[in-house]
Amino acid sequence: MVQICNQAGKPEAYLVKNIIVNLNNYDAIGVVLGNCIFNKHGLFVGKTRRHCIYNQQGEIVGTMLLNEQELDSMNSQIVNEGWRIVEQIKNHSCTWIEEKQQWANMSFEEVLA
Repeated sequence: MVQICNQAGKPEAYLVKNIIVNLNNYDAIGVVLGNCIFNKHGLFVGKTRRHCIYNQQGEIVGTMLLNEQELDSMNSQIVNEGWRIVEQIKNHSCTWIEEKQQWANMSFEEVLA
């Protein structure tokens, strides 16, 4: 499992089999396809690159850290919610993002909203 952490290094979400999972209730809140991030409504919201997550303005909104802990990735609820998100994606094109070295003033969760 991969933890998605904020600037302080505190986990904000998990990435399990390309499904972004809420840290508190384990609901699927987004997906990663290739290096593109889509929110739970199927809208493109950012990209991943070099263990960082960038918003559409190129600002860092999270880092990805490998965690030895395993989440039940085959939990049918998580998988079904992930597929529902994928089915909502209508625009598969991801715009180019010019990466910046600065952190955004918004949280990863706000980017996914």
